[in-house]
Amino acid sequence: MTPELRPAFIELSLSNLKKNFQLLRRISGTSNFFCPMVKANGYGHGALVITRALEEFGAKQVGVNLLEEGIELRNGGIRLPILTFGSFERSQVEILRQFDLTPVVHCMDQLTALDALGRQNMKIHLKFNTGMNRLGFDENEIPNVLKFLKSRSWLQVEGVATHLLQGEDALHSDGHTARQIRRFHQIQEALSAHLSPTYFHSLNSAALINYGSSQKDLDQTGWRGELGSRPGLSLYGIHPNLKTKIELLPVMQVKSRLVAIREVRRGEVVSYGGTWSPPSDALIGVVGIGYSDGFRRALSNRASMLFRGRRVPVVGTVCMGLTLIDLTSMKSGSKMELFEEVVVIGQQGPECIRCEELADLADTIPYEILVGQSERLPRKILEPG
Repeated sequence: MTPELRPAFIELSLSNLKKNFQLLRRISGTSNFFCPMVKANGYGHGALVITRALEEFGAKQVGVNLLEEGIELRNGGIRLPILTFGSFERSQVEILRQFDLTPVVHCMDQLTALDALGRQNMKIHLKFNTGMNRLGFDENEIPNVLKFLKSRSWLQVEGVATHLLQGEDALHSDGHTARQIRRFHQIQEALSAHLSPTYFHSLNSAALINYGSSQKDLDQTGWRGELGSRPGLSLYGIHPNLKTKIELLPVMQVKSRLVAIREVRRGEVVSYGGTWSPPSDALIGVVGIGYSDGFRRALSNRASMLFRGRRVPVVGTVCMGLTLIDLTSMKSGSKMELFEEVVVIGQQGPECIRCEELADLADTIPYEILVGQSERLPRKILEPG
């Protein structure tokens, strides 16, 4: 499908993706474990096109959540190691072998399920709970894990992971992140006497940017050695909520077009529920995008879009496939034409609407805005320069 087949589409800047990737990898340390996350359809950007680009840029592995996400990448020709961080059942372990997926194992049930593979060599990563209290072995399970692995040498522990619950506080010595890394260090010491994992990894985007700016801050947690990272949000150009800023560039722009232009008299209402009425005669543009595409209904009467390089307000209730904007302030300009471009997320002229702005207006987080972009929106690829 090409963008011309419908009046809404996404543009992806692979050049910006490359710059973000190179910057984050440099911050992480080029010798460290560095695993870009492409779960949830590449954070809404399109997992396959993003992973193909990352492979070209020199990524050594990528991470997903679901088995089907890994299968999609393999079927799309991806040869990189793919780490799967989600759950799998005993009946699904053959899929791991068939599609050469590396499981991040978080419980004894998963370990025992891998026995179904027999003595076929498989690399695995072990995930430990250090405070997130979601997935992961608890520290007191280490003896059972070691006992199990001792008699199953074909399960090769390549890495050990944990999941940070709040990387934004990484520079506080008494914050969640520092406490989690200190616990992770204890796990590292307990495992290293019996196993020789190549990697220990935990840093999300926020912690990577924080610790990447000052290795001594990471040292203060008691950590020794290289601590790998799994950047997600920052890879796509969205800043975590940090005082520390680096030059991240948005990868995604969402665009649409005017599909109708109409005059609305003072006192009339627009869209479902009649939630907006113009204070004077108004010129209304109908934009070919709605909540089924990812432009959330919560943005009704709150957000703006860009038209001819200027902000114009969204008015009325956002519909399933259409949204209305008030063009009254632009009536004095040149005649408006159907199918003129409207920018929903991105840059047009001097103005910019960022994903973070829409998240604030919708009382949510940028992750939800990104992954909420419908797969039915065509992706137009802008190749790196």
